[in-house]
Amino acid sequence: MFDTASFLKGLVSTATELPHVTLGTKYGAWEIPEFALESCKTVYSFGAGTDISFDVAVAHRYGLTVHIFDPTPGAKKFYDRVVKNIHSASPEGIIRAEHEQHWYRVPVSVLDKLHFHEIGIWDADDVVKFYSPQNEAHISHSIVNLQRTETYFEANVRRLSTIVADIGVSPDIIKIDIEGAEYTVLADFSKQDIRPLVFCIEFDELNHPMDDNWPDRITQAVNSLTNLGYVCTYATDDGLCFVRKEGLPA
Repeated sequence: MFDTASFLKGLVSTATELPHVTLGTKYGAWEIPEFALESCKTVYSFGAGTDISFDVAVAHRYGLTVHIFDPTPGAKKFYDRVVKNIHSASPEGIIRAEHEQHWYRVPVSVLDKLHFHEIGIWDADDVVKFYSPQNEAHISHSIVNLQRTETYFEANVRRLSTIVADIGVSPDIIKIDIEGAEYTVLADFSKQDIRPLVFCIEFDELNHPMDDNWPDRITQAVNSLTNLGYVCTYATDDGLCFVRKEGLPA
């Protein structure tokens, strides 16, 4: 059996050891270098689903402004429910497990730092199909039809450069969890001048491989970020954290 955890950890740069902070529930957590959280101001978070504990934590604990992007109707409904329950101080109305409530137990002022955008990221400014997951209880849809289904909805997508131009602020941290579209987005990212300090990316083929060549695709994606001047500093079970080499602490 393929050891995915060892595969991802093998991509981490052993020459770079940084303290990382874990933010979010067990399901939605990301590990970010501590120095970056203390120096950065703006986060672009692509892919919300039904867990924005990371986004809320970044805004609450470190005061960063977080722009959340997800065109899925279910994601917007969940975000609206988070806002409602934060206003009413009722985190139990948001989460799946009682022990996760504290991630949403935050003051209402935190909402001033959160901004939801009902668009997706892609390599073109367009309207595209987002295909449904096989499990109807899940809401994460995929442009590349990761789970090979037939139903879909259509939504607006934008290039990263277009999004930055529209918002008017370039991101210091980017987090991407976009159901298999990450390869196309990374390829387009390499053609642009935007270079955040931190780039976190989930590789969904670790859970839903499209064919036997998925390790090669992930390795190539990692190599592309390495060629752009990034080093991998942390690996989870299905994602990696990169830091721009020139921005590392001395």
